Amino acid sequence: MAPVFSKAVKTVRVSNLDAQVQWDTLMTLFTSRGHTPKSQGSLCKTPDGTQVATVSFRSDSEASKALSLNGELIRGKLVEIDRNFFGLTILSAPEKPSLE
Repeated sequence: MAPVFSKAVKTVRVSNLDAQVQWDTLMTLFTSRGHTPKSQGSLCKTPDGTQVATVSFRSDSEASKALSLNGELIRGKLVEIDRNFFGLTILSAPEKPSLE
């Protein structure tokens, strides 16, 4: 059986963003370091008071290069950048999951 997800992912997830970070600030992080994201993406607040974003690039190699910004400081928080989310991000989960 073939894998469901492709390794040629053109999108990265940026997590641990301060609640006040705007999309423009995030784009400045990438463009100031020579990375050119597409203008599409998402920025969502999480239950823990931070935000998570998905940022798309023109190619999987550009997305790979963007990983070099993992650990950068934005508004006092070290951001986490990864590609291992397969387009899915869990924003919250119950403390005691059940099948009720």
